[in-house]
Amino acid sequence: MSIIVLKTSYPYSSDEKTEYKLIQNEVEKVSYISKIKEKTQAIASKTNQPQIIKLEFIYPEDKETYLYKTLKHEA
Repeated sequence: MSIIVLKTSYPYSSDEKTEYKLIQNEVEKVSYISKIKEKTQAIASKTNQPQIIKLEFIYPEDKETYLYKTLKHEA
């Protein structure tokens, strides 16, 4: 399996930064998705604002795109 390039972006956020990371295999990919979901949920709870994150897993001949929206915390 080839190395996967992960492009992480935060559309609709005030800073709209983009991050890149190399993913070595599918296990690391699944683990990273779980961590990102937890991280965005924590941010949404802390800020009481919905969070949207876009993950693009770029393979040599393909691309997978995931868009996650975490709703704000309701008390």
